[in-house]
Amino acid sequence: MKLVRHGLGIESFGLQVIDMPPNADQYPEHDHAADGQEEVYTVLEGAAILRADDQEYRLEPGTFARVAPAQSESW
Repeated sequence: MKLVRHGLGIESFGLQVIDMPPNADQYPEHDHAADGQEEVYTVLEGAAILRADDQEYRLEPGTFARVAPAQSESW
C-alpha cells in the first residue's frame, strides 16, 4: 500500500483517467489558480513529460507528480 494523499500533502481529491495516445501533444496548458484545485498525475503505461512552470519532468509508471493550483502545466 502506498499512502499517496498523505505523502503528497493533499487534503481531498477526485479521480479521472485520461487515455492519451503515444506522442500526444494536445493537452492544453492551464492552471487552477482561480479554483484552488491541485492535480496529481501518474502514468499507468509508457512514459510522459509533464511541463510545470517551464520545467519538464519525466513520469513513468509508479511515479506521482503533484501540481499546485497556481502552477501552469501541460503535457
